[in-house]
Amino acid sequence: MNPQFDEIAVLKQRVLGIERENRRFKTAAGAGVGLLAILLLSGQSWRQDGVLQARELSLTDAAGKTCMKLSVDEHGRPQIALSDSRGMRRLSIALSDKGEPSVGFARDNGALGLLLDLPDNGGPTVELRQRTGEPRATLELLEDGTPKLHLVDDEGLGGILALADANRSSLQIWDRRGGLRALLAAHRDRSAEITLTDTRFNAIGLVSDERSGTTGFSLTDMTGPGGPRASLELKADGSLGFRAMDRNRVERASLVLQPDGTSAWSEHGK
Repeated sequence: MNPQFDEIAVLKQRVLGIERENRRFKTAAGAGVGLLAILLLSGQSWRQDGVLQARELSLTDAAGKTCMKLSVDEHGRPQIALSDSRGMRRLSIALSDKGEPSVGFARDNGALGLLLDLPDNGGPTVELRQRTGEPRATLELLEDGTPKLHLVDDEGLGGILALADANRSSLQIWDRRGGLRALLAAHRDRSAEITLTDTRFNAIGLVSDERSGTTGFSLTDMTGPGGPRASLELKADGSLGFRAMDRNRVERASLVLQPDGTSAWSEHGK
């Protein structure tokens, strides 16, 4: 074979290789210029260390609908939002002005259904909301470690409040006007109480004192000076005592029934 022809063939292959590399470089350069233009138009930029900087970044599906958005608002609050195939926001993670984190879960109508919040002044909070977005149940851990559960009706009125602090555990029932109507409590000293009130806060109370062994029943009148009007007590020795007071809380009559059947009745203030 002619050596001259061999050299020409080798040279031809080199030229073809250079042309292929040139086409690849043009394609890559074109894509890079296009990407750079998109970044510049969207307010994004690359730092010298290769980190992408942006105020907002959106990820879309094949149909062009935004599925995920990372953004920072004008107050510097970062947020991550995930949307469904209809473009409805369903999940969001955000920080407040103070850096307090929160996570919100939305229903298919866009209304918030579940909110997880961790404020700096206070404890973690879990809030459950009805389909229209109004809160119905809140579970909160107060700063002193006391758990608190609050349930309200569909208009945010009345409801049930449960607390368990260092001194007692209680269950409170409130009417739609904001009045306390029932209280069930167990105290740290092992005493317990049940209180029922009317709209004027007149009350019927039942108390069990573990230390003294006394169980008592009382009627409280809140008109005028307010205070207990009648009480019935069963003591540890088996005796039963009844007392009646006037509206100034002055005892007017009493009855004591001993375990052996003897009794003593007395009237006062005559």
